[in-house]
Amino acid sequence: MNNSRRQFFKQALGVVGAVVAAPTLLKVLLPSVAQAQGALTFVEPGKGMAASVGYVDDKKKLDKKDQIERAGVKFANQKCSTCALFTKDTSSVNGKCALFPNQLVKPDGICRSWAKKPN
Repeated sequence: MNNSRRQFFKQALGVVGAVVAAPTLLKVLLPSVAQAQGALTFVEPGKGMAASVGYVDDKKKLDKKDQIERAGVKFANQKCSTCALFTKDTSSVNGKCALFPNQLVKPDGICRSWAKKPN
């Protein structure tokens, strides 16, 4: 009987430890799930994927060499809000981009991945 009581407390302690550690493990292992539970954050220009595609939150900040006509659309008419990858966020004027899941982009931002919306 002493062994079963000892075994019960060992298992109970293991379960309590797992429950306490689960939120931290989720944040480390599944950052997109943890972020989805909280408020969406803005994409940070110059970091991670944003740096790879040259995202800027204001198209006036884009390098001159990247200010080019794409898909027959003049640069003046290109911005996140006119891109095929952009979806307007229902709670604000900002939006979401397919390149940056669970993050927001500014409608006047732009990157080198801008794509013309289909007609």
